[in-house]
Amino acid sequence: MKIFEVKPDESVYCPFCEHVVFLNDGESEPEVCPHTLLIATDLGIAFCSDTLDAESLEDEAAESSWADVVSEIDKPEAVLIEMYEEAPEFFGAFYLFEE
Repeated sequence: MKIFEVKPDESVYCPFCEHVVFLNDGESEPEVCPHTLLIATDLGIAFCSDTLDAESLEDEAAESSWADVVSEIDKPEAVLIEMYEEAPEFFGAFYLFEE
């Protein structure tokens, strides 16, 4: 899996079709494209495709962190985009895509 980090003030684009999945304008909700497998934050799952088991991921995150759970998903061809707020929040958002 390829992992990229974007700054919290950046928008998130699908690396395959360039669809704007998250427009960081302070008002928009995430908008998935056909390549989106997962959108999760430190608070839980915002979107999960049928190819992943959302309940299992939630259970794992309860015992670990979302950063750990998402980075351990076995999808070698996937692209993970991570976004973290700066201190003191350190709030994380995770966008997983696969072609």
